[in-house]
Amino acid sequence: MDLTLGPYTEGEIGITAPLLNNRECPVCKQTHSSPQNYCIVLPNSKVAIGCMCRINTFYPNPASTMTPNAMNILYAQNVQINNITVYGKGADVDVQFGEIVPIFPDDPTLNMLVFKSFTSYLDDIEDVVFHLGKDKFGIGHSFNSKSPCIMQNQDELNYLLKWLASCIDGRKKEEIFTILTGDGRNGKGVLCDLMHVTLGGLNGYSLPIQASMLTSERPSSASPCPDLLNLRGKRWACGSEPEKKKSINGEFVKFLTGNDVISGRYFHENLNVDFHPQHALVIQCNAIPTMDAEDDAIWDRGRIIDFVYKFVENPKGEFQRKIDKNLKDKVKNWGPQFMLLLIEWYNIYKNEGLQPSPSVVAKTREVRKDNDFVLEFFESNYTKTDDYNHYVLCKDVSNMWKNKQGKNIFVKPKLREAALRFGATFDKDCEIRGMLRKA
Repeated sequence: MDLTLGPYTEGEIGITAPLLNNRECPVCKQTHSSPQNYCIVLPNSKVAIGCMCRINTFYPNPASTMTPNAMNILYAQNVQINNITVYGKGADVDVQFGEIVPIFPDDPTLNMLVFKSFTSYLDDIEDVVFHLGKDKFGIGHSFNSKSPCIMQNQDELNYLLKWLASCIDGRKKEEIFTILTGDGRNGKGVLCDLMHVTLGGLNGYSLPIQASMLTSERPSSASPCPDLLNLRGKRWACGSEPEKKKSINGEFVKFLTGNDVISGRYFHENLNVDFHPQHALVIQCNAIPTMDAEDDAIWDRGRIIDFVYKFVENPKGEFQRKIDKNLKDKVKNWGPQFMLLLIEWYNIYKNEGLQPSPSVVAKTREVRKDNDFVLEFFESNYTKTDDYNHYVLCKDVSNMWKNKQGKNIFVKPKLREAALRFGATFDKDCEIRGMLRKA
């Protein structure tokens, strides 16, 4: 079969592209006098060959049973984890992506991708097949051509794609929260829309969360907490910018990014619901909110991705790009193809891990320093000398903080962390060495 494709068009029945030279029709099982076949990617992401002589008849037939949607994989993984949780077993889930089945040997971009998902506790889930047509249809060309404009360089783009790919894995190996930031019209909102569509929207594995959820206190065990319970089974929990002068509750974020079982009840219910979290926590904002925590355990979980380019009508200068006003509408149809791109990067993520890029590290450190009021206190009141014989008593530091702030937050571990961030040494006699009080 000659799979030379013509230009593709998008319509109600799906994305179609004519087979320009093929006459041996796999649908009619005969030779046409002129090419009558077309390749079609259906709205449910299934791919097949059609014939203009036989409307709604496809090869392979029926196409509707050939390639279930990739969301089935995520659903199957959720069911496994939920079942394992109910029966008190650990979430020992493995997902493998990547086996290519040569359905169309003449054109590898139209081949099939087999998913395998299984656990050691449940019967193997049967293979699920999904088309790999992204290079000819939709997201493959469009995203790859635009993505260098989203990130500054290839290192930043690689990190972005590996991080996004890690979000489809519900085992939550990466206990991090990610902030997407930058001035308006820089692509972060469209990217979040794309992930929302790719993961099935509200009825699938994406959950928009209220920013107030991250600035509030953690709900008590006795209180109803529907916002928390809505996270059950989700992969992508994305919030917008909190209100001005509202700080993110660092301890609550630490809880939400961990792997501890989440427990709570709905309104007018007496029984608690318990589940293992599977979501990636994301915040998109123009101005980065403050974080009401200074300890390393919280900031080590933070990743800040800076979207430095602005998309405008008439770009000028290094950090402006031409805006595509139809992009928000386009991404509504990119979900299935973007899922395939994420699966490719999921394999890369599994092999390489998720080390933050240089810009992510630098931006996170910069924001942490801006939020570190304790470090600012040290820099305003003490001089770092690097001389071990110079020291300040811990109780004197605590008293000075209390006099200025009205309360003492310096329990010993916090004081040690603060001293180390300042560059001093904390010794066993509760003396902070390598610094002196300013005159």
